[in-house]
Amino acid sequence: MKIFAIISIVIVLLLGCCGGCVYTGYYMMYYGTFEPVKVQIDGTPTIDQYIGTIDSGTLSWENSMADWSTPGNEQRMTFDVSGPKGTGLVTISQGTQGLNKLDWATLEIDGETHVILGTPPADLDAEPSSADSDPASDSNEKMKSAPAENTAEMPAETAPDKE
Repeated sequence: MKIFAIISIVIVLLLGCCGGCVYTGYYMMYYGTFEPVKVQIDGTPTIDQYIGTIDSGTLSWENSMADWSTPGNEQRMTFDVSGPKGTGLVTISQGTQGLNKLDWATLEIDGETHVILGTPPADLDAEPSSADSDPASDSNEKMKSAPAENTAEMPAETAPDKE
């Protein structure tokens, strides 16, 4: 009876410790890797246009493994994302700081690939989204090209005389 108790305790400890570690590692790889990516891509014009606010994102093992098996694509990861407007496949390239600073990201939805961030490689055949134009930069370009006579000059401020 004592041998059964000892074996039972060893099995419970092994399953508890090793099983917990394996589950934690699996959970972090499957779900946790998307959080730093989500922070960078949620709210971008492409995501807003096709996905909306991202509700969920999980690592796409099949697509990621296919990328990792190709030389030069070891830094790529692919995620299945969904939101109120639809679901798609986000492919990213980790930068020098890992997932905290992406080199580029694309969204594949309805057979088309759209740029989310950066400049993806040509093999992805990604097209810039029509929503990628930044209104602030457009207005700055208009100000630069405006003639000098149309800009108002501000008077120089003078300090009050001290007596």
